[in-house]
Order: sequence, then C-alpha cells, then structure tokens
Amino acid sequence: MSESRTTSIGEKARRANPHLISLFVAVAHANDAQVDVASNSTYVISYGMPADLDVVETIFASLAVHMVHASQAYVTSRTWLGETYMAAASRGRRRQRRPHTAQTARAAFYRAYVERITERLAQARHEALAQVSRDRPARHGDEMSGGVLVLRQKAVEVRSFHARESKARGSWSGYAGAVRSATGSAADAGRSAASRARLAKQAELPGKGRGIGT
Repeated sequence: MSESRTTSIGEKARRANPHLISLFVAVAHANDAQVDVASNSTYVISYGMPADLDVVETIFASLAVHMVHASQAYVTSRTWLGETYMAAASRGRRRQRRPHTAQTARAAFYRAYVERITERLAQARHEALAQVSRDRPARHGDEMSGGVLVLRQKAVEVRSFHARESKARGSWSGYAGAVRSATGSAADAGRSAASRARLAKQAELPGKGRGIGT
C-alpha cells in the first residue's frame, strides 16, 4: 500500500533549497514516487510504496551532501572568476551577460549537477527495465512483460493515492534565480561531480534479484 512521508529540505529562504528540491524530485520520479513541495520550499511530501520511499530517502540524503560539499569546493577554488553567465531577463529588459559571483557560480554548479544525476537515474532505470523484460518476456498475445505490467500497475496506484491524499494547490515553479543555463567551468564541474557521485541502490524491480545502481 502507498504511503506519504515528509522530508525536510532546509530553513526558509535558504538559497540551496530549490536545487535540493529539484534533486529530490529527480530521485523520486526515478523510483515511482510523486512529490508535493511546500510553498516556502522548506520541505517536500513524497508519495509511493514504502520500499520505494526508503530508497528515495537514502539516495537523496547521500547525493544532497555530496552536491553541497562538491559545490563548496568548486566555489572555493575561484575557478569561476572572470567568467560570465546569461542572466534571466527582468521585466521590460533583454537578457544580459553578467560576471559570475560566488552565488551564481554555485547555482550554475547545482543546476548542472541535478541535470546529470537525472540523466544517470533515467539510464539506470532504462537498463533495469530492459533487464526485466529479458528476464520475464511477454507471453504470447501479451503486449508487455509481467514485470513491466506490475510496474505500470504500481504507478497507477501511486498516482491514485497521490490524487486522493495530496492537499497541494498549483504546481511548484522551481528555481527562479538569475542563472537560466549552466555553462562554463561551473557546469563542467557540476556535471563532473554528478558523474562521480555514487548512486545508492534503487528499489528492486519485478523480476530482478537486486536493485538498480551504479
């Protein structure tokens, strides 16, 4: 049966919160969980199967610490000095290129880190699903394998549970800072750190003897 859990993200107005939430959402979606975000971005509520939520909490806790520490090392290196970024357009004005500050360099690092982690989780899930299909091929006349069918049924159950239990209104708008694209050494450093990050095992899929992981 599905359940919901609340995970603290950080104190109100903490600049890292939107990026940590993006990271949490990426991990949750890769593990068949739905997410509601607090209006002040201080916590999230996840909905899913208990085993899946256990995995989400474990992976997120590990990656969040790694992302924050790696970004601090990058910012401290001051590699970003002299680099610029394309700032989001303000009302009535065109986008402008501005010099990086420690704050914007960190934001660019975070955005690239989350993007790369999302790619890795998607690839791991794709490979696991392919293995499930090979281990439990569809029977004659069936459109999909038994394992894939179980996952689809689970996804439907979780979405239904979320629809019943969620009290969220509207949708989360995500990061709203000036850095709209991650480029330069900040993006390179963020993606490199995310590529090195250890992904804890994801929840076991039907037909698999072990969880997904790298």
